[in-house]
Amino acid sequence: LRSLCNGEEEANLYRVKPNSPGRKDSRLSTAKTFVKFNSLAFWALSYVCAHFLVGVIFYTVWEDWSFAEALYFVIITTTTVGYGDYVPTNDTSRLFTTFFVMFGLSVFTVLMGLRFRSLTTHAKVLESHQLVEEMMCYDDGRNEIYRQRRQRRVAKLAVLQSAILIGFILLGGVVYSTSLGYSFGDSVYLSIITGSSVGFGDIAPSRTIDGAKSLDMIWFTIFYVIFFVTFILRFVTWISTEVYNAMESRSVNSSMPEELTSELIKRCDLNTDKEVDRAEFLASVLICNDVCNDSLIRLIFDRFDSLDTDKSGTLTMQDVQLARNQRFEAQGLVPNPMQLAETVIQHEPAVVN
Repeated sequence: LRSLCNGEEEANLYRVKPNSPGRKDSRLSTAKTFVKFNSLAFWALSYVCAHFLVGVIFYTVWEDWSFAEALYFVIITTTTVGYGDYVPTNDTSRLFTTFFVMFGLSVFTVLMGLRFRSLTTHAKVLESHQLVEEMMCYDDGRNEIYRQRRQRRVAKLAVLQSAILIGFILLGGVVYSTSLGYSFGDSVYLSIITGSSVGFGDIAPSRTIDGAKSLDMIWFTIFYVIFFVTFILRFVTWISTEVYNAMESRSVNSSMPEELTSELIKRCDLNTDKEVDRAEFLASVLICNDVCNDSLIRLIFDRFDSLDTDKSGTLTMQDVQLARNQRFEAQGLVPNPMQLAETVIQHEPAVVN
């Protein structure tokens, strides 16, 4: 695409020849993208660790908390759970916490963005591919097979995600009820409040039912919050994606006419020639589903018409030769037959062993 848009000179730079180093460009590009993403993730995680370390050091000094208590407070604050069992007790700590919370929220957002960016991108590509498969109307029944396959996949994921969610809740319920002395119902309530990052504070995992400090539960909650809150965010994202895809698929299906009418031809006839070809039909469906607007479609069509030198409705090597002749004539030069032959050869697909 870059070659087509930027001209022949840059096309020569990107043209892949047999047994040339250029054949590795795609793999190198993929590797560079992977390194770039992991470099960003590395710096983000480094910033998060530094952020946590600064918070732990500060609160161990100014609040006289242990390492576990300080880390517990940092995690609970960053994930916005906020039970209220540990709070700043002096003006210096409150001032520090004000800025610590603001930076912590940005850290939490960056972490979640990095965690789900690749998953979301992969999900979009997969859903788009499956949507295309569903929209392809085969006579041999493959359309129904694709639809059933997708339904089974979504059902399996729903069962798996629900099982993991129930597992997290039951794990918290059993551990908290056993170690803190609360009833199983209160412990499940505490688990759900923790995973949803609500944290009312009426029940806190750092204290037993008798009010005694529980260092073991503080350590358990540190890891429990990290994994459970992350899973909840992923679970909610997955549900939102599936609902959106279902609505989008239904919208696309509803925009695909089943019967040919004069009104359909009138609406899809973008160039007003009283005929609708495949490109116009595709453009009309894309516009109807807000994939692109009418101005962009017309801009693309105008660009195609400008490249279609012989006005045949298709782009062929004849258009390339006519365009080259027009450039030579505009410069007052005579086209060289060898250059025209070279143009044809260069545009033939290269055979890669």
